[in-house]
Amino acid sequence: SYFYKLLNATLTFLISLLMTGSVWELVFNQLFAAKVPFGFGLGYPVQPGVKIVTSFAIFTISNMCLSFFAWKFQFSRARLYVVRTLGAHLCACFALWTFTVIQHEAVFSASHEFQGPLLDEWGAQVFSAALVIVMAWLTFALYRSAAIGAREEIFKRPPLKPWPAPSNPPVPVAPAVQTSSSWTSMAWGTTVQPSASMKKAAGPDWGSFVNTAEDEACVITMGYLLNQFLTFLVSGELPGLKSTYTEHSQSMINFWIGAIACFLVLLLFIMYIRSRFGDGGRLGSIINRTVAMALSWCIYRATKWAATDILQDNHPLLGVQAAFVVSALCVALMLLLDKLLEYAIGSRGHPGLRMFMSNFQDSDGMPLSERGMRIIMNCMGLLMALSWETAIAFSVKTLVIQSPCPLDVVELAKAIIFIVLGLVMVFPWRKIILPTSEMSEKHLEESIRHEMLQMERAEDFMPISVA
Repeated sequence: SYFYKLLNATLTFLISLLMTGSVWELVFNQLFAAKVPFGFGLGYPVQPGVKIVTSFAIFTISNMCLSFFAWKFQFSRARLYVVRTLGAHLCACFALWTFTVIQHEAVFSASHEFQGPLLDEWGAQVFSAALVIVMAWLTFALYRSAAIGAREEIFKRPPLKPWPAPSNPPVPVAPAVQTSSSWTSMAWGTTVQPSASMKKAAGPDWGSFVNTAEDEACVITMGYLLNQFLTFLVSGELPGLKSTYTEHSQSMINFWIGAIACFLVLLLFIMYIRSRFGDGGRLGSIINRTVAMALSWCIYRATKWAATDILQDNHPLLGVQAAFVVSALCVALMLLLDKLLEYAIGSRGHPGLRMFMSNFQDSDGMPLSERGMRIIMNCMGLLMALSWETAIAFSVKTLVIQSPCPLDVVELAKAIIFIVLGLVMVFPWRKIILPTSEMSEKHLEESIRHEMLQMERAEDFMPISVA
């Protein structure tokens, strides 16, 4: 199951990166920058103010869509899982693009506003970079409060009618003719009242799916901004998600090795505190996952810097090599951790240790060891997705540039290819990987029964006189 969780996180992140990257290319490099009639003719690069306002609006819309689609899909648990995973990662990727622009402008353009007796130029830049992290956290907190308020207003209104099937299918008094696909007739020639388990029950708590998705997007963004802050401290750069090819000294790479060790120790310490004194609820979960995500971003940055210095003159080869190396490392780490847990608290572990660890559960009743593995799989999936997205971006860019495509529509062609690639991966992820990775057997059965009820409607009840 861990392999499917890793694959699920990788595909959702990869689809999200391709989709958000295509929107970014289409809006800022084609729609705004290209000359009329291919765009608005604002010139390249687009002014920072336009970028900040537009990207923040797109991020806000993506955050609102989490609540909207969860409300529309409130009677379909399978689609709620799509909102909780793919929707959260789409919102997170839009947030990454947005706060990258904000942090870059705050550090290199607006930081002089903070200069004074207490802060010199470098201190003002560091303060600005840290201030953006606080602003991002406050933004997510504000949006979450607004989403909760909106749900409270929705709950005051009459609930939506369950669209897949009526809540109480009409049962005729006269005997009925059984159809070959009827789920209501269990004996030939008679009508049997549907059991309570087969009736349409109340939909799942769609608000909890929204909360989980918003927390996921917040954790990814906060871990990324924290890594950006550390990157600025060690190199004076804010590279963002785009690939930059500046030379880095060995001391800078050693800094990331030290940061990885520090975050790893901090992660183990937090898990120990949560297991010893209580999980801390939502706050403890967010802190735990944020530290794990910051650790993942540090691994990504260290790997990328080291590989860039080796293959700085061969960008496509760099992307492919980094993708394969990171993928191999992630799979190896997954297998190693799985074996360690099996020998520590699994079937081959000591009975006393298994009983001891079973007492350490989070607020959802899940053992913290299992929760930790899921967090690690999510972070490793992010690393693999970032590596493969870089390789795909290099390949698509090379393909478009070498094709006889007019220069005015190069960015449009790249965006279309990204969107097509993302859409192609959605179907196998939705039908095969998501049910196995995220949904428990009980929820999977409910989803299958839900789809059957959607097809097997009340018209199966046909009195003999009508037939």
